[in-house]
Amino acid sequence: MATRATISIVKEDGTAISIYNHYDGYESSLGKELKEHFTSEKDILSFMSKGSIRSIYDGVIDSFEDDDIEVFKNEDELDSYLNEYGYQYNYIFKNGVWEIWS
Repeated sequence: MATRATISIVKEDGTAISIYNHYDGYESSLGKELKEHFTSEKDILSFMSKGSIRSIYDGVIDSFEDDDIEVFKNEDELDSYLNEYGYQYNYIFKNGVWEIWS
């Protein structure tokens, strides 16, 4: 069964982008992978540019390569999107730190 999650980044200009993660979105799996392997905005934007992913294991990304990327003008738009779709876990990289919104 899928544990749905999003991975988002809030850039310095206040805009945000987000992608979908399908499997193992819980903190002890996806959260741990993000914190251990993806610690710079450059690395995060690089894998997010391919769109939605199935999962991340040992730093290896299993991507759908569907270019499905959500773009938001600001954090309020991102927050509205996350609330509307009800993902179980939402990982946001902001000011150099991973946060979890639920």
